[in-house]
Amino acid sequence: FPYTTLFRSTDAGSGIKREYIDKIFEPFVGDGTGLGLASIYHIIQEHNGSIELNKEYQNGTQFIIELPKKHSIGGTKK
Repeated sequence: FPYTTLFRSTDAGSGIKREYIDKIFEPFVGDGTGLGLASIYHIIQEHNGSIELNKEYQNGTQFIIELPKKHSIGGTKK
């Protein structure tokens, strides 16, 4: 997609534990209920987008989300 919208979601918390980083988008990983990031990942993928954890961010956690401005769902352009 030539045109995308880029979001950065940042917090200033303690960050994500190293043992969870490679599995962050899998269900039931970590100390919470376990479906939040897995659900977000699925929704973004359904809209032909991407989400990644910024592993270089030093002061908490930062996710980078990229979504196309136009996408197709079920063969119909929106």
